[in-house]
Amino acid sequence: MISLSRAVTPLVDHDPDEMEETPERWWQAAVGAIQEAILKAAVPPTKIVGIGVCAFMHTPIGLDAHGAVVTPTIIWYDTRSTPQAEALRQEFGSQFREITGDEPRHNHTAAKIRWLVDNYPERVAQVRHWLLPKDYLRYRLTGLISTDVSDAMGTLLYDPVQQRWDEALVKAAGTEIVFLPDIYETLKQESHLSKAGADATGLVEGTPVVGCADGYATLIGANGCSDGQTCLYLGTSAWITRFVFDINADPRHKIVPLEDGYHQWLGAIASAGATLSWIAKIFGAEDIATLLASAETIQPGAEGLLFLPHLAGERGPVHDPYAKGALVGLSLAHNRPEILRAVLEGVAFQITSVLQASELQDEIEILTIVGGGATSCLWVQIIADIINKNLEVPVIVEAGLLGTAALTGTAIGLLRNPQVNAAGMYRRAYVQEPDSDRARRYLEVFRKYEETDTLFNKGLFKSWREENIK
Repeated sequence: MISLSRAVTPLVDHDPDEMEETPERWWQAAVGAIQEAILKAAVPPTKIVGIGVCAFMHTPIGLDAHGAVVTPTIIWYDTRSTPQAEALRQEFGSQFREITGDEPRHNHTAAKIRWLVDNYPERVAQVRHWLLPKDYLRYRLTGLISTDVSDAMGTLLYDPVQQRWDEALVKAAGTEIVFLPDIYETLKQESHLSKAGADATGLVEGTPVVGCADGYATLIGANGCSDGQTCLYLGTSAWITRFVFDINADPRHKIVPLEDGYHQWLGAIASAGATLSWIAKIFGAEDIATLLASAETIQPGAEGLLFLPHLAGERGPVHDPYAKGALVGLSLAHNRPEILRAVLEGVAFQITSVLQASELQDEIEILTIVGGGATSCLWVQIIADIINKNLEVPVIVEAGLLGTAALTGTAIGLLRNPQVNAAGMYRRAYVQEPDSDRARRYLEVFRKYEETDTLFNKGLFKSWREENIK
């Protein structure tokens, strides 16, 4: 039986470029979702054998000695930490690359903590624990201060070879190892629901609690850990990975802690589903699905309208936190349906740019598409046509939920292996093939998209953009 409940936590009402959330709202939303899901399933809490916690990565939450949040919670795609990331690269870039295999960017925890140190030193001085989002929720459930390897790997403060926090990198970020949580293997972390957690949620005290990063859970739930399997995640952002079986893989190449291989990072874009939330807000629409239905009547190319989806900078194929979005080609003839179609196509074009920048593009025949965006048949069709590849859509597109369930079941001893069991629970809903006629039409539109993006973000308008759009 599957019972789902959903709660939305709004951003803190700041400047549009400031992406902050409130952990207390996460907790209240989680409590409400747990209670509603139990009620809908009509399952007594005594029958619930495990609790899985999963959340987005990179976002540092500073707690004081009493467990109160004392720092602003700037989430991963807030770009204000760009200067700090640049400073870390200039001062310690070689160390980061040698130890982690990567270099600091604004979305990494290292840069976020450095930003907090630079901008809120008096609050950082009160910090006694740094936690990541899923670890904060688990703390509220269990009272345990800890993290797991899957989340530690995304901080850029963790040495994957030595399997520990790196003191030099932690100091570069402006904090101390003593304030970072203990690290456990995802499947070996002992934590149980506390009395306070039980009283708040209605669950049974002592129920095991397991936690992991959303990237790990998503790849498990998308059946994305078989050799050659390519996964396209279409959520707030979008990213593409391809699994390679290699038991001797360099730990620094891994984005999730798997022993039998690693996921090649083909790339990511900063705003995918976030663009739909933005346009829905602009149009004052609450139901995105109904809003998108009008775009089905519009032909490929959106009647000459192009959308650059860089609403939160850009991650790929070239990292550019200063990139800006745009609607180009607007006229009095354009209405809501054309704008919506252009938004959907713009995200698909940027995904195509990432895919084409990869040396593996020609080796990929089919991608498994997961995330909330995969619920839109129209968007799946547009992406398939533009990238000109088959897209496999699973029955459960919220792969992070399925992956978290598989990891939780394994950790508490009900399942043998999260990858094997998630693969057994995975079901294909359908495969969307590209339409050859639309694919050909989109080739020309994609060339115009690339030319427009280059002109706006790298060419003639670059200096104007830097002077007038902060």
